[in-house]
Amino acid sequence: MKSKFGYLVLLVLVLSVFVVFLGCKNGVQEVDGEVKIALVKGNPVDKVTVTKTTDGVYIIVSFDAVENTSSYEVYCQMEGSLEYVYLPGVQNYSTYAKADGIASDNADPDKWSCRTLTSAFKAGEKFRFGVITTLFETEFSSTSSDFTWSDYIKF
Repeated sequence: MKSKFGYLVLLVLVLSVFVVFLGCKNGVQEVDGEVKIALVKGNPVDKVTVTKTTDGVYIIVSFDAVENTSSYEVYCQMEGSLEYVYLPGVQNYSTYAKADGIASDNADPDKWSCRTLTSAFKAGEKFRFGVITTLFETEFSSTSSDFTWSDYIKF
Protein backbone atom coordinates (compact mmCIF):
# COMPACT_ATOMS: atom_id res chain seq x y z
CA MET A 1 0.00 0.00 0.00
CA LYS A 2 2.85 2.37 0.86
CA SER A 3 4.48 1.87 -2.53
CA LYS A 4 1.22 2.77 -4.33
CA PHE A 5 0.96 5.91 -2.25
CA GLY A 6 4.58 6.79 -3.04
CA TYR A 7 3.95 6.38 -6.78
CA LEU A 8 0.84 8.53 -6.50
CA VAL A 9 2.80 11.30 -4.73
CA LEU A 10 5.55 11.10 -7.35
CA LEU A 11 2.98 11.26 -10.17
CA VAL A 12 1.31 14.32 -8.62
CA LEU A 13 4.66 16.10 -8.27
CA VAL A 14 5.69 15.35 -11.85
CA LEU A 15 2.32 16.48 -13.21
CA SER A 16 2.42 19.65 -11.10
CA VAL A 17 5.81 20.64 -12.45
CA PHE A 18 4.70 19.78 -16.00
CA VAL A 19 1.54 21.92 -15.69
CA VAL A 20 3.41 24.87 -14.19
CA PHE A 21 5.98 24.94 -16.98
CA LEU A 22 3.43 24.38 -19.73
CA GLY A 23 1.04 26.98 -18.35
CA CYS A 24 3.76 29.60 -17.94
CA LYS A 25 5.68 29.12 -21.16
CA ASN A 26 6.31 32.82 -21.78
CA GLY A 27 6.80 33.56 -18.09
CA VAL A 28 9.58 31.03 -17.38
CA GLN A 29 13.11 32.36 -17.25
CA GLU A 30 16.36 30.86 -16.09
CA VAL A 31 18.56 33.35 -14.27
CA ASP A 32 21.91 32.25 -12.81
CA GLY A 33 20.78 28.63 -12.76
CA GLU A 34 17.48 29.41 -11.01
CA VAL A 35 14.12 29.02 -12.71
CA LYS A 36 11.87 32.04 -12.20
CA ILE A 37 8.19 32.01 -13.12
CA ALA A 38 6.33 35.25 -13.80
CA LEU A 39 2.61 35.30 -14.49
CA VAL A 40 1.81 38.00 -17.04
CA LYS A 41 -1.75 39.33 -17.20
CA GLY A 42 -3.48 40.28 -20.40
CA ASN A 43 -4.10 43.94 -21.23
CA PRO A 44 -7.46 45.23 -19.92
CA VAL A 45 -9.84 47.30 -22.02
CA ASP A 46 -9.72 51.04 -21.35
CA LYS A 47 -13.43 51.69 -20.79
CA VAL A 48 -16.72 49.81 -20.78
CA THR A 49 -19.75 51.77 -21.98
CA VAL A 50 -23.28 50.66 -21.14
CA THR A 51 -26.28 52.11 -22.98
CA LYS A 52 -29.98 51.41 -22.54
CA THR A 53 -31.84 51.57 -25.82
CA THR A 54 -34.34 54.40 -26.10
CA ASP A 55 -37.22 51.93 -26.18
CA GLY A 56 -35.89 50.31 -22.96
CA VAL A 57 -35.76 46.78 -24.37
CA TYR A 58 -31.98 46.23 -24.56
CA ILE A 59 -28.75 47.00 -22.74
CA ILE A 60 -25.78 47.45 -25.10
CA VAL A 61 -22.31 46.88 -23.62
CA SER A 62 -19.50 48.22 -25.82
CA PHE A 63 -15.74 48.71 -25.69
CA ASP A 64 -12.72 49.14 -27.96
CA ALA A 65 -10.40 46.29 -28.90
CA VAL A 66 -7.09 45.85 -27.08
CA GLU A 67 -3.85 45.06 -28.87
CA ASN A 68 -2.56 41.47 -28.54
CA THR A 69 -5.89 40.08 -27.30
CA SER A 70 -7.45 36.83 -28.48
CA SER A 71 -10.91 37.04 -26.93
CA TYR A 72 -13.22 39.06 -24.71
CA GLU A 73 -15.76 38.04 -22.07
CA VAL A 74 -18.53 40.26 -20.71
CA TYR A 75 -20.02 39.83 -17.23
CA CYS A 76 -22.62 41.62 -15.13
CA GLN A 77 -22.73 42.04 -11.36
CA MET A 78 -25.50 43.28 -9.07
CA GLU A 79 -24.51 45.98 -6.59
CA GLY A 80 -23.55 44.44 -3.23
CA SER A 81 -23.01 40.98 -4.69
CA LEU A 82 -19.70 39.13 -4.96
CA GLU A 83 -21.01 36.96 -7.82
CA TYR A 84 -21.03 37.90 -11.47
CA VAL A 85 -22.74 36.33 -14.48
CA TYR A 86 -21.30 35.71 -17.95
CA LEU A 87 -23.11 37.40 -20.85
CA PRO A 88 -22.69 35.55 -24.17
CA GLY A 89 -22.63 37.11 -27.60
CA VAL A 90 -19.73 39.55 -27.52
CA GLN A 91 -18.72 40.26 -31.13
CA ASN A 92 -17.33 42.86 -33.54
CA TYR A 93 -19.28 42.18 -36.74
CA SER A 94 -22.44 44.12 -35.83
CA THR A 95 -23.31 47.38 -34.15
CA TYR A 96 -26.59 48.00 -32.36
CA ALA A 97 -28.88 51.00 -32.87
CA LYS A 98 -29.24 53.05 -29.71
CA ALA A 99 -32.94 53.55 -30.34
CA ASP A 100 -34.12 49.94 -30.62
CA GLY A 101 -31.05 47.64 -30.49
CA ILE A 102 -31.40 46.51 -34.11
CA ALA A 103 -28.13 45.03 -35.43
CA SER A 104 -26.39 46.41 -38.50
CA ASP A 105 -23.01 45.77 -40.16
CA ASN A 106 -19.99 47.06 -38.26
CA ALA A 107 -17.42 48.94 -40.37
CA ASP A 108 -14.86 49.10 -37.52
CA PRO A 109 -13.54 45.72 -36.29
CA ASP A 110 -11.95 47.45 -33.28
CA LYS A 111 -15.42 48.19 -31.87
CA TRP A 112 -16.81 45.28 -29.82
CA SER A 113 -20.23 44.94 -28.22
CA CYS A 114 -22.97 42.69 -26.94
CA ARG A 115 -26.60 43.26 -26.10
CA THR A 116 -28.97 41.71 -23.62
CA LEU A 117 -32.61 42.18 -22.71
CA THR A 118 -33.34 44.57 -19.84
CA SER A 119 -36.06 42.16 -18.70
CA ALA A 120 -33.27 39.84 -17.50
CA PHE A 121 -32.49 42.28 -14.66
CA LYS A 122 -34.42 42.91 -11.47
CA ALA A 123 -36.26 46.26 -11.50
CA GLY A 124 -34.94 48.79 -9.01
CA GLU A 125 -31.56 47.07 -8.64
CA LYS A 126 -28.21 48.46 -9.80
CA PHE A 127 -25.90 46.45 -12.03
CA ARG A 128 -22.48 47.00 -13.57
CA PHE A 129 -20.89 45.33 -16.57
CA GLY A 130 -17.29 44.18 -16.86
CA VAL A 131 -14.93 42.91 -19.55
CA ILE A 132 -12.03 40.49 -19.25
CA THR A 133 -9.55 40.11 -22.10
CA THR A 134 -7.72 36.85 -22.81
CA LEU A 135 -4.50 36.19 -24.67
CA PHE A 136 -3.99 32.58 -25.81
CA GLU A 137 -0.27 31.88 -25.84
CA THR A 138 -0.55 28.20 -26.75
CA GLU A 139 -3.43 25.76 -26.99
CA PHE A 140 -2.77 24.83 -23.34
CA SER A 141 -2.07 28.21 -21.85
CA SER A 142 -3.72 31.61 -21.68
CA THR A 143 -3.57 34.74 -19.56
CA SER A 144 -6.49 36.97 -18.64
CA SER A 145 -6.66 40.61 -17.64
CA ASP A 146 -8.30 42.08 -14.58
CA PHE A 147 -11.90 43.25 -14.97
CA THR A 148 -12.65 46.66 -16.40
CA TRP A 149 -16.05 47.61 -14.94
CA SER A 150 -18.66 50.13 -16.07
CA ASP A 151 -20.43 52.39 -13.61
CA TYR A 152 -23.55 50.94 -11.96
CA ILE A 153 -26.84 51.55 -13.74
CA LYS A 154 -30.29 51.24 -12.20
CA PHE A 155 -33.00 49.16 -13.85
